[in-house]
Amino acid sequence: MITSTNWHHFLTILGRLSAKFVNLPPEQVDDEVENAQRQICEMLGLDRCTLWQTLDDGRGLVLTHMWARTFDRYPAGMLARELFPWISTQLLAGRTVRLPSVEDLPPEAESDLRSFHTFGVLSNLSVPISAGGKIFGALTFAALRDSRQWTDEEVEYLELIGQVFSNALLRKRFDEHSKTSFNDIVKLKERLEAEKEYLKDEARHYTGHREIIGESAPVKKLLSGCPMRASSSPWAVRRQSASMPG
Repeated sequence: MITSTNWHHFLTILGRLSAKFVNLPPEQVDDEVENAQRQICEMLGLDRCTLWQTLDDGRGLVLTHMWARTFDRYPAGMLARELFPWISTQLLAGRTVRLPSVEDLPPEAESDLRSFHTFGVLSNLSVPISAGGKIFGALTFAALRDSRQWTDEEVEYLELIGQVFSNALLRKRFDEHSKTSFNDIVKLKERLEAEKEYLKDEARHYTGHREIIGESAPVKKLLSGCPMRASSSPWAVRRQSASMPG
């Protein structure tokens, strides 16, 4: 539970995280997110924190980051809709799910309850996080040792943390996309340069043969000694020769 003392600690952590993520290289973002998950859980006495993201492949919420006090971890890449279908639907609709006890789930969330039992969860808080006006993902917190009342202050606090994470991860996506686009442009440029050289070689090859057929120096010399000089074209020679008797 957040008290006046750890609320000040929270504000310190939030400010530090926000400043750190601003200029953090993309390759370091994932480690720092999980380090921040650890700090938050330790400060609030929680046992597990998971971060889910909506990707562009239509799979819904996908597990991307996790910290747990014990060694048990959800499998990487797990889909929320497969184990927590009801909660997943709520989160994608932008609704926070606050469960002082997982037994408080509605009857239609039977699959979710079964999964919580499997993973030993007693209390759970799931908050949606957004970016650019769209649901970017979700941040969940679990208590495994005892039930927990999630106060309004805690929900507000953890929603703010979720926004810090989403901003950092969105920036990472943008940086990676920009890098990929730049690499694609470089590859396209290299391919066009190679095709340009190929076409130049082909043009030189074609031009060379054309010169041998009708415009080469030996042919021109031969034509210069021919009495029919009206045209230097070999086709003209052929036509005039064909009209001569004999």
